[in-house]
Amino acid sequence: MTRHLARDPRTAVVVDTCDLKRQEFLQVIMRGTAEVMAFDPVRARRKLRRYLGDDDATWHPDFRHFADDARLVCFTPERTVVKDLSKSLA
Repeated sequence: MTRHLARDPRTAVVVDTCDLKRQEFLQVIMRGTAEVMAFDPVRARRKLRRYLGDDDATWHPDFRHFADDARLVCFTPERTVVKDLSKSLA
């Protein structure tokens, strides 16, 4: 990834949610640029705590132990599109 982003930092991030029972389909698309940065374990743990909770003993091992060659990717959004693709049940 480092090589690809160095060559072309343009990036897209897509987040989809899908609830088949309610026929609810939501989507966020962000386009922008990304930069690979040196890994900062303190910053990484702070971000992980926000989403996984304060007790890192409950985290999956992939999030507790970082690889020696780990890097952080900083994404800067330039455009965001939010879509509701839900189907009406009526």
